[in-house]
Amino acid sequence: MSPRVLAAVAAALLVLLPLGWWLLRSDEDRIRAVMAEAEAAVEERNPQGVMDTLTQDFTAPRGVTRDSLHDALNRWLFTYQVDVELTPNPLEVHLNPDHDDEATVTFHVRARVRQRNDEPWTEWQSTRELQRGLIATFRRTDEGWRIRRVDAP
Repeated sequence: MSPRVLAAVAAALLVLLPLGWWLLRSDEDRIRAVMAEAEAAVEERNPQGVMDTLTQDFTAPRGVTRDSLHDALNRWLFTYQVDVELTPNPLEVHLNPDHDDEATVTFHVRARVRQRNDEPWTEWQSTRELQRGLIATFRRTDEGWRIRRVDAP
């Protein structure tokens, strides 16, 4: 084979292999990836990154909506650096056998905060509540799996 043909084959493989890997991922792996994206967005102080993991009609207890969560994250992440840990690892994903576009993840959150790099981390005051566990309900959308609701059992 000529060097040009070899280069073209190598370039095609570099493009197609990641695409093939992505297509072969399970729904469970895709949902875990969404949770990891949300976790990373909080740690990167990126409220929009968190919003990208939510459905347009996202809700949570106490009347929290997508818009009110976005406002709260903007204020909170402007003030604090956050270190988040979701457990268990790997997260257990439960696909709804009756509706193939729904799933749930039960998880625990440990969060530490600080305002400046030279300060020590302190446990976030609401972490005790979060350690009791949360349930994220997912829905498959045109953009992929997204978080539809978060509840505290």
